[in-house]
Amino acid sequence: MKPSKFVSHYERMLGRPLQSDELAAIASARKNSDGKRDAVKAMRAALLEVAPAARRGYRELNLT
Repeated sequence: MKPSKFVSHYERMLGRPLQSDELAAIASARKNSDGKRDAVKAMRAALLEVAPAARRGYRELNLT
């Protein structure tokens, strides 16, 4: 996944816009990482720290 597509992907997956604290954590992780692959890993880890619900898959989120 490209780092530029990360936010839109997780917004679709969660079914809501990301909150300001989630976006700040993602931006900080992206800034502090090296390269595309490391950036995505760091961004995902930062998002999961702030929003544990992002760990769920599509099936679990769509059950409600």
